[in-house]
Amino acid sequence: MKWILLFGAALTTWLAWACGAYLGLWLTFGIVDRTTYYANLSSQPIPLYHESSRDNGVTSYLEPNHALKLMYRGRSGAWVYLKSSNEVVTPREAVLASGFSIQGYGFIKDEHMRVLLLASAIASILLLFLVFRLRPRPRQKKINRNQLEAQLQAEQRRSSSLAASLRAQKAGYEQQIVTLNSEARSALKSARDRLERSIRKESETRLNATISDMEGSYTRLEHEYEQFRREAKVFGIDKDDPRYDSLLKGRQFEIFVARSLVVGGSFKILEWTPDKGFDDGIAVEANTNPDLVVQSASDEVFALECKYRSNAFKVKGQKKSLISWSYPAQIKRYEKFQSDRQLIVFLAIGVGGLADSPDKNYLIPINQLTKKSFLTEKFKKEQAAVGLAELYSDYLRDDDYGAGLAAHK
Repeated sequence: MKWILLFGAALTTWLAWACGAYLGLWLTFGIVDRTTYYANLSSQPIPLYHESSRDNGVTSYLEPNHALKLMYRGRSGAWVYLKSSNEVVTPREAVLASGFSIQGYGFIKDEHMRVLLLASAIASILLLFLVFRLRPRPRQKKINRNQLEAQLQAEQRRSSSLAASLRAQKAGYEQQIVTLNSEARSALKSARDRLERSIRKESETRLNATISDMEGSYTRLEHEYEQFRREAKVFGIDKDDPRYDSLLKGRQFEIFVARSLVVGGSFKILEWTPDKGFDDGIAVEANTNPDLVVQSASDEVFALECKYRSNAFKVKGQKKSLISWSYPAQIKRYEKFQSDRQLIVFLAIGVGGLADSPDKNYLIPINQLTKKSFLTEKFKKEQAAVGLAELYSDYLRDDDYGAGLAAHK
């Protein structure tokens, strides 16, 4: 019974859908005139009047079951004007029905057309729903309990067999591990014995060396070291001098500044103070001059004194970080050199990091630096100090002393 009802509903739906589709084809290909028509659905003719002279009498009649095309409506919407035999007419009473004209089949009202289209849409949806519901579904196989029990027992037997096999493999692996551990311990013991024998043999060989041989080797090394120290002093290098470390860092910083100046050919070194003679107590007047005298590409000549400081310090009663850069007598010699040679003397300052790559670099003329400095006691000696904050405008952000000198021209 269920399938009969479903078949009847599907057939009815399909017919309604077919009618809607057929009507759609009519609308598409012009069988239905989609212009609004007004029809006389009464049993009596309706008088029609000319559009511009409704009071001059009837011009024609609209026969029952006939329709005329709408031309336009009045401003109020109460009057309609229709086309009849190449003239526009109007009825006095609103007794006409609006709708559509179907060629060869007559007239259909607006509301009937809407109902038909709505029914066609509902039928299409219902048809799709029935097609979806009535599509064939895969049949489920009947479950055979005996077959399932047999399969379950077979799986249990296979699982038991697999577990037994795994247990046997595990026992075999454990035995192999025991054997390998035993072999490893044996090999380790053998290697340890060989190493101990080798160490004993090497120790015995070394112990056989005589004390006189050892004393002779020490004497030769001591003689070579003393000869190296004597030769190094010829070049002004005394490792035992208390100033050696500071002089080494100072020379490393001078090389760093000199390389920065000559890279790219922007400057060339004219003079470089040698700092020789300190180890023998020989006074060298040139050692009191600035470290470098350089010439720019535009033939301008400058003097630079290079000072490297590992870190800044603070004095009691002040919070700012300071560096000491010279002492009063040396400052006077810089000023005298500047006056005698008519050269501007700059101070190149490196702070922190390593002497050949300081963390911060500054470049400032001596005249400006002395104005920012003050005298302080450090290492029981009066020295000129300046705060790092006062050198902010003289900080070299790219560590390029050549660019710094060029900016001071």
